[in-house]
Amino acid sequence: MEGCYVTRMRCGMCGFELPPNSCPIKLADGARLVDVWNPREVVIAQRMPTSRPYDTEIHEKEVTHRKPGWRMDINSFANSAERGCLSCLSIHKVLDAYRRQAPQVRQELSRITYSAINILHWSHLEDGLHKSQAEFEFFHEKGVEGPASIGARNLLPGNTESESTLNRLRNWLDDCVSNHSKCGHAVTAHRPTRLLHIHSLEPTPYISLVDDCSNVENYVCLSHCWGSKLPVCLTQSNLLEFKTEIPWELLPNLFRDALKLTVKLGFQYIWIDSLCIMQDNVKDWHREAASMSTIYQNARLTISASKSRDSCDSLFSQASSLHTSNEVTKVNDCTIYLRKYLDHPSWPSSHIQNKKADLPLLARAWVYQERLISPRTIHYTANELVWECREELLCECSTCGTDKIFPMPKVSHQDLFMAPSVEVSEVMRRWNFIVHEYSGLDLSFAEDRLPAISGIARQMHGSFKHLLGNYVAGMWTQTILNTISWQLSLAPLARPHPKFAPTWSWASVDGCVYINSFEYADWVDEKICKHMEFLDFSVEPAGPDDFGMLKSAKVRVRGSFFAGTLEYKRYDILDKTVCKVITKSIRENFLPDYAFFDPGPDHIEKGTAVYCLRIGLQEVDCDHYAVKDLVLRCVSEEDELYERIGIVHVTHVHISGSWFSATDALAEQKVITLI
Repeated sequence: MEGCYVTRMRCGMCGFELPPNSCPIKLADGARLVDVWNPREVVIAQRMPTSRPYDTEIHEKEVTHRKPGWRMDINSFANSAERGCLSCLSIHKVLDAYRRQAPQVRQELSRITYSAINILHWSHLEDGLHKSQAEFEFFHEKGVEGPASIGARNLLPGNTESESTLNRLRNWLDDCVSNHSKCGHAVTAHRPTRLLHIHSLEPTPYISLVDDCSNVENYVCLSHCWGSKLPVCLTQSNLLEFKTEIPWELLPNLFRDALKLTVKLGFQYIWIDSLCIMQDNVKDWHREAASMSTIYQNARLTISASKSRDSCDSLFSQASSLHTSNEVTKVNDCTIYLRKYLDHPSWPSSHIQNKKADLPLLARAWVYQERLISPRTIHYTANELVWECREELLCECSTCGTDKIFPMPKVSHQDLFMAPSVEVSEVMRRWNFIVHEYSGLDLSFAEDRLPAISGIARQMHGSFKHLLGNYVAGMWTQTILNTISWQLSLAPLARPHPKFAPTWSWASVDGCVYINSFEYADWVDEKICKHMEFLDFSVEPAGPDDFGMLKSAKVRVRGSFFAGTLEYKRYDILDKTVCKVITKSIRENFLPDYAFFDPGPDHIEKGTAVYCLRIGLQEVDCDHYAVKDLVLRCVSEEDELYERIGIVHVTHVHISGSWFSATDALAEQKVITLI
């Protein structure tokens, strides 16, 4: 009949269409509208009258009416489901499954908000102290026409060993090899000393170790966690046996899976560190560690067992039901799904440490250069595959391919090497970034601090030696006056023993390092006054690799030098020890490099004589400066040997009546050696 129409209603909770004759919405007390982006939310909420979501008539096809800001709890969806909303029923099932898998969630300390039209954000406190959060994403399948306000994503196969996942990996690899100029695979003369040759897997596995790889064109690498359970290793005693055949039953699950994947991708050779480096031969280990950059750089693909804790785990996994596609409703014949938002491998070390439980491999320091140098890496995570090459970051769920919010240092790193010309400031910023990221990762052995980054250092040395100079203990001679101003990002720890790096290098400390330097380009500016002059250096490597372990490394410098006294005090309420340098006329806080105030072999008593060496002075604004001084302890007065114990970093000081002017009057020009 002309002019007649059927009124349809939209649920005020989930935003999707309600079944006919549904009851009005009923909510638990406390649901209200707040601004989820405003840090002063609590104050605002106290001024606002309580508001409740309400059902509305549908006048358009799009799901665009839902606004971020409704604060709810899981019972709100349960109540809406009881009144007849089938979409809220589906959402409640997903949220309830998460609550059952996360027993630390306390209902009275949690809240659920729409942080975006298609994102459901659940934040909660664990035991009232530690904040945690989870995000759930509404989406429709890619390739299907659906509401523009609901994003399009791929459905996950549910198993990373599935045929569809393998086909996707093959497509990524083929596309990269064929079309990516930055990832171009140039066959070079250098090949690994040894590789595993997969002669066959069916019907009987036959794998052997080969030590003549000159005719091998393509191979893959495996990047994996050793963990507490040591994998099978190559030793001097089993070398001959493994060259004949490596018994299949000796190989752990992870290695077997990697071999199977290698064959399915069409390769016959794979490099696995524990089976291609003799683990009981120091000379062999040093030689192979020095070749690490070329091994990964020349690999066709690096298989990253990102979610596996050790070699006993499988490379593959079954996706959690929370991360597979849970159907919520249909909008104009388009199915809308909900799943827990998938975490993806990231680069900032702070983010990686937060994801250590899910991606333990990426928290390992050795893996940093494997990941950065490899032209292509495929990450096997708990729920999906993530592809990372020098041009793209892709994932099975397609989030990485659509949201350009993921940092891609692998891309910017390669861009630096492909640029027709670069400034020294660009190269130094890249190295400072690498040091910051790398130093925040985990090492089982302190002596690996320099070897585990030597591949990247060798790569940069090969391309930028004319800008950087010589590589010395994690730093560069041409820019040492810039990078020597490094400092710890977090509280100091005990100094590693025995010492494997000189105290003036960031590699001598345990923990994440931030090179809070003056911009290198500014050194030539009139606003910068250099006080330290680099004279020369001497290095004694511990092995054949100048980029690896060191016996000693010294630098001789000239600069403004003055004496003081060490003082420190523990403040339990701050869980912090404050350290000071005291001179005749002034005192100033400094940042310690290690916990010398705690008992131990490196303990330094209060009142000990210390010395400051001025790094430089930078004008911040009119008549205000930033001052940086190394804090040193004398090791030998006769030889003028000093070791670094911290750094003074004073910002916005006035040129007169300040730390600078008071200490400048005390300073003398002196040549000393830092060890």
